[in-house]
Amino acid sequence: MSMTLQEAIKLSGTPTLMAGSSIKAADEILADEPVAYAIVANCTISGVGTLHGVVAVTDRRVLFCSRVLGQVQAASLFFQAGIGVGNISGPLTYKLPLSGSGTSMTVELGNRRTLSAFQNTLLETFMSFPEHGTLETIWAEDLPATTPLTKRGQAKQRIKANKAAGVACCPKCGSTSLSANKKGFSFGKAAAGSFVAGPVGLVGGALGANKLVVTCLNCGYKFKPGQ
Repeated sequence: MSMTLQEAIKLSGTPTLMAGSSIKAADEILADEPVAYAIVANCTISGVGTLHGVVAVTDRRVLFCSRVLGQVQAASLFFQAGIGVGNISGPLTYKLPLSGSGTSMTVELGNRRTLSAFQNTLLETFMSFPEHGTLETIWAEDLPATTPLTKRGQAKQRIKANKAAGVACCPKCGSTSLSANKKGFSFGKAAAGSFVAGPVGLVGGALGANKLVVTCLNCGYKFKPGQ
C-alpha cells in the first residue's frame, strides 16, 4: 500500500516530537515517491554518528533524513544496488542493521513490534521491486565501524535538536531540566536582614531581583535567559 510520508508515519504510531523539520526535509527529498512505511527513530550511520530523524521505505529505497538547525543529513539504500538486512536485536533499544549503496545504517527504536513491521515492509517492498539487486543477511558486527560521539558531541547534538524544536535548554549540556530564579533575591538573606535592620533588610534582599538567572538541574551550570 502506497501512502504519503505523513500518512505512513501516522500509521506507524511513532512519536513525531522534535521531528517536524526532519519530516518536512524528507518530504522534499521524496517529492511524489510512494511510501510504504515510515518511522521516526534514531539512526546510526557509518562515518557520521547517531542522528534523530525519519526512516522511510519507498517503492525503490530506504531513506533516512534528519534536519537540525537547517542542516540536512540524508542517506539512501537503493533496491537496485542490492541491500543487506540484519536481525532485530536488543532488550530495551531495538536495533536493525541495514546496508547497501556504499552506506550502512542501524535503525534504533524502543518498540520492537513497530521496528519489526518496518523490517517486514522493507523486505516485501524490496522483493516486489522489478529490478532489485541481491538481498544479503548481515549482522551488526559486519557493518563498518561508526565514529562514536563524545559526551561533548552528544551535548552539542541535544542543544541543536532542542533549539531547532524551540525548546529551552542548558547551553552547556543540552538538558531541559532548568530552574529560573531572580538574581539577588534571597529569602534567607532577607529574613536575616529584617532581624538585624528591620524593614530595610527586606529591601536589601530584593536588590537585583529583576535579573533572572537560570540554573541547569543536570550539570549545575548557571546562565542568563536567551544565552
